[in-house]
Amino acid sequence: MKNFWGLFLSVFLIVSLFSGSAFAADAAQPPADPTGTVFKACGLEWKVGATDLDWNQTQEWIKSLGDNWRAPTKVDLIKLYAEMGQKSPIGMDFIWAEARDAHSAWYFSFYFQDIRWSYFDDRSKYGRAAAVRTVE
Repeated sequence: MKNFWGLFLSVFLIVSLFSGSAFAADAAQPPADPTGTVFKACGLEWKVGATDLDWNQTQEWIKSLGDNWRAPTKVDLIKLYAEMGQKSPIGMDFIWAEARDAHSAWYFSFYFQDIRWSYFDDRSKYGRAAAVRTVE
């Protein structure tokens, strides 16, 4: 019985030691950005919004960022998928791209892995807003 308690105490101390350092590492992480996730890929800095928006709302969000942010192009999104796949911070969402014409816009579906389009006034189309800018 004495060996059992010695073993139990040893395991408890080891687990406590490692979990304590894990908590300390978590505490050292910067807080999440409530305005979205920023990462670098394909020679661009990407900012992914925190919520789904329609195309017009996405354009307003991008304008509000300033500092040379723009909507990603179809090519930007295809390159991102080729480089990171569904492991990007975007996950399985679709991302709005540039305008297709005066009434519609392109978007890339990370779930279906292809480019599609939608009319601006399609109230049912809410995708993840994203903005890109050149990495300097």
